[in-house]
Amino acid sequence: HAPASTPDPLWSRGLGDVYKRQLLRRAHPALSDEVLEFHDLKFNQTTMEVTRSGHTVTIGPKESRLLATLMERPGRVLSRTQLLDLVWGHGVYVEERTVDVHVSRLRKALNSAGADGAVAPNLIHSIRGSGYALRTPQRS
Repeated sequence: HAPASTPDPLWSRGLGDVYKRQLLRRAHPALSDEVLEFHDLKFNQTTMEVTRSGHTVTIGPKESRLLATLMERPGRVLSRTQLLDLVWGHGVYVEERTVDVHVSRLRKALNSAGADGAVAPNLIHSIRGSGYALRTPQRS
């Protein structure tokens, strides 16, 4: 049996770092990809840069966290309560309507990023009585 001061050969060859990254990916899948992508939308979580159809979109910190939360769960309907917990945190008292305000700001910023000033199709859909979901644009 090797003394405690002898490094484990697997850890000393850098395999420990690989193992830690794999564990992190399993625990937090979104952390493994610094750039989230959905439809024509890209969000670089490292630089906090958001682009839609190649155009830079300027959003605030809460809208950034809200966007990341929705992009990590595309198509999934999230209630206002779930969004409050995921974006603002557990135990923080914020009115549920606050989510609506931030979703509205986020939509406005994302939808004004169309080419040549055109309004881009909505990606954040209101699901009546349920909440919000990130979905591909609906055809008219």
